[in-house]
Amino acid sequence: MLRAYTYFLVLVLGFWGYKFLFGADNVMQLRRLKTSIAEQQVELAGLQGRNLELVKKIENLKKYPLSIEEQARLELGMVKKGEKYYQVVEPIK
Repeated sequence: MLRAYTYFLVLVLGFWGYKFLFGADNVMQLRRLKTSIAEQQVELAGLQGRNLELVKKIENLKKYPLSIEEQARLELGMVKKGEKYYQVVEPIK
């Protein structure tokens, strides 16, 4: 009788061990998911920082209308009527 219980216990533990190591929700898959979550959290932190910078830039543009002109001059090369635009180009060596 004790042998039957021992065999049954070994069989049940073997089944659970197999499911634990090779089943649908196994240990290796859990480890991969944890790694993926950590990578996505790092990426999310970077994106949140970038979004915060963009929000600050938008608030600055709303608060100071002249900053719109400044951005247009720097990024788009805007020139007003009556202004002269000079570009200094260094010679190619």
